[in-house]
Amino acid sequence: MSLLSQKTLSKKASISGVGVHTGNKVDLSILPSSPNSGIIFKRTDIKKNNIIIPHFSNVVDATLCTTISNEFGIKVSTIEHLMGAFFGLGIDNAVVELNSQEVPILDGSAKEFVKLIKYAGIIASDIPIKLIKVNNKIRFKKIVTDESVSKVSIIGVGMITTPGVTFRMFNALAKKNINIQVISTSEIKISVLVKQQNLKKAVDVLHKEFKLDY
Repeated sequence: MSLLSQKTLSKKASISGVGVHTGNKVDLSILPSSPNSGIIFKRTDIKKNNIIIPHFSNVVDATLCTTISNEFGIKVSTIEHLMGAFFGLGIDNAVVELNSQEVPILDGSAKEFVKLIKYAGIIASDIPIKLIKVNNKIRFKKIVTDESVSKVSIIGVGMITTPGVTFRMFNALAKKNINIQVISTSEIKISVLVKQQNLKKAVDVLHKEFKLDY
């Protein structure tokens, strides 16, 4: 089986458990999917707008677990162990159906998901995997809070701070070469750090982009 070919499960695999944070029982199934479809989460307990894509731009909370959301506010949480199993086994395409918000914790690791997927079997397609090439140097550095840094709380009026809203915020500021650091998020507020000299400019940019009150 080529490492460079897209893979999915040979057949449907199901498991049940309890969400570690919600305490709710959840039934989860992993279904085979076609090449280039990616990993898709589907909330079967919700009939409309129930598809959530596990993309970094859809992460709405990372406190104790990873929570993703779609533009309608439908969420799936504690996805990291299952996603780790997919990555470790080279699964590129699958549909994950679950009847509650939280993926079951099982033994607290990816082990049971790995066993489940291997039991179902893995098949490779003739379609090559998608590769990401890093063209430029990436550097991370710690931002020190001092007199040159100010905190801005951005509160949405009549809307939820969905991943799409967050992306628009970053994109609007990036176009003006304003760097920020997110320090906290909730469903109605995003708090960020911005340099003092960019404070007024950042507020003006966001007011124009979202018509927000501050």
